[in-house]
Amino acid sequence: MSAATGFERQMSAVGAVAGATAGEMQQLQSLALQLGKDTSFSAMEAAKGLEELTKAGVGIGDIMGGAGKAALDLAAAGAVSVGDAAEIAANAMNVFGLKGSDMAHVADQI
Repeated sequence: MSAATGFERQMSAVGAVAGATAGEMQQLQSLALQLGKDTSFSAMEAAKGLEELTKAGVGIGDIMGGAGKAALDLAAAGAVSVGDAAEIAANAMNVFGLKGSDMAHVADQI
């Protein structure tokens, strides 16, 4: 399986879990690709992080608003897997009632 095919499958999983519209899927795919460029993680790893965030109940708006990037930043800073970092970020958002835009600060503090 090629990297592109794997990425497409992963994004399909994100869309299925998130219940995303076609427009939201375009946004999420663009975010995963951008995070793959801007971080030490691949676009595939970023997509896995997005899936974990959505599984934990983080909304698409919050993911686009900063939670997606913050989860990857947390993974890099904490030397933990993207999935674990996404779970930590989602738990912090849910417990403390945070928005996606708050997550950069939370990741910095952790």
